[in-house]
Amino acid sequence: MAYRVKVFKTTLSIQAGIMSARRLRRVIDDVHDSARLGASRGPYSHTKELEASIRKAGPYFTGIGVTGKVFSRLSYAASVEEGAKIHPIFPKGEPHIYRFGDRKPRQLKFVWHGRTVYTPHIPMARSTIGRSHPGQKGKHFLRNAAIRAALKWQMKFIPR
Repeated sequence: MAYRVKVFKTTLSIQAGIMSARRLRRVIDDVHDSARLGASRGPYSHTKELEASIRKAGPYFTGIGVTGKVFSRLSYAASVEEGAKIHPIFPKGEPHIYRFGDRKPRQLKFVWHGRTVYTPHIPMARSTIGRSHPGQKGKHFLRNAAIRAALKWQMKFIPR
């Protein structure tokens, strides 16, 4: 006696996509939660802005599979994630440093050793006032979260 099995490629593809989307949703949730926890520690954690800005999107069905992402749209999120070199920093809309005789220079507002400070540049610069951000190492809160989720879900982490 012989049995015959017929596989419908379209149905199989749809079911595989649905299962993949369920798994990816769990992975995205894990990455999101872990990234928020990582962003809540260290520099920029006192305002909770970075932690609150981390969003998740997906899963989305594409022509080749299912995708999703965890991200932040804050202007400084990439610098915190990847680090920053020594670079000039000035008040918004002010391309130059305060010069003697200027009536009302724009001021930077930032937290310096736990105090709110207003100044036309960041003090304690390495060489000149124009090169005033000392730089920082990256926290890699998103990358580390993705690695942890990949290990948990027995997936391979491939950095871009």
